[in-house]
Amino acid sequence: MDKGGQLLIVILIISLFEIITKDQNKKKVNNILLLIPLIGFCISTKTYFLTYLILGLLIFIIDKNYLNNLKYIIFSKSFLFFALILTFMFSHHFISTGCFISPLPHFCLDQYNWARDLNDVKQLSIWVEQWSKAGASPTFIVENGENYIKNFNWLNNWIKEYFVVKFLDQIGILFSSIILIILFTKKFNLSKKKFLFNREYLIFYLLIIIIFFIWFTNHPTLRYGGYSIFFLLVSFPFAILFYNLQNKPNEKKKIVLIITLVILIVDIKNLIRIKNEFERKDFYSFNNFPFYALREKEYTEKKFKSGLTIYFAHHCWDTPSPCGSANDQIYSYQDKGYFFIEMRK
Repeated sequence: MDKGGQLLIVILIISLFEIITKDQNKKKVNNILLLIPLIGFCISTKTYFLTYLILGLLIFIIDKNYLNNLKYIIFSKSFLFFALILTFMFSHHFISTGCFISPLPHFCLDQYNWARDLNDVKQLSIWVEQWSKAGASPTFIVENGENYIKNFNWLNNWIKEYFVVKFLDQIGILFSSIILIILFTKKFNLSKKKFLFNREYLIFYLLIIIIFFIWFTNHPTLRYGGYSIFFLLVSFPFAILFYNLQNKPNEKKKIVLIITLVILIVDIKNLIRIKNEFERKDFYSFNNFPFYALREKEYTEKKFKSGLTIYFAHHCWDTPSPCGSANDQIYSYQDKGYFFIEMRK
């Protein structure tokens, strides 16, 4: 769902951009209402999409009647549906962990016996940020993760371990695609119409930059919303340039040809990757496809008087269930045939 959700948010933001900057309809708000529940759906799949709510400030540039527009949106069915989606999402998070947004300690209440201990939430928050800033992987981990993620202590290691290894090829693919499309479909001279770049464009792009900055300083990994925000950051300036360049003959046919070539290249790469996977000779070779190899997992177990057994491991992978992190504060009891697990404070 990582890439699927990011693709959907890109489509929605592009649609919002078109409504704000190009839609001549006096009731632009009506068109925006169609997008609001879908943005709520994206947020419900991944909480890092919450930063895109900053784009709600665009309501102030639609026209001068921004107060009326704001009231119109808030009291609409679309906004009600949006609010219900977020309410269910935050309620689910809170019931499950004691946090409205996990694992952000400032949004957690640990006074309930079923809530995660606040110190555990803080450690999890540090770990997630440390991992996203290339401070941990399956093969290594930096010392003092809390200090590592402060300020830009992580930047040099992130460039070496993540940017060069995983990010640089995505940049190459994106820029190559943009340049290829321009070479195939556009002439290198501006159209006779006035160069399209106005106040709405600048404000919209400024908000995109702010969202990018939040992503980069908190969880700079493509998996955590990086694909979408990086694409939006790079593509908007090129889109404006693309719009203002004159078209070459048979533009649509060339675009179809480019799309076809891209699909073929992706399919061929995947076939080669699958072939290589089946030919690998290491521990994870496919000797018993579709089943995959698993290393023997070390774990401990704790039996409670209630009759429940909980298994503890560093990562609950290939371990019996229920499994969790070892904690002396865990307590279990049985009531009406159900097992309950509590954290004793």
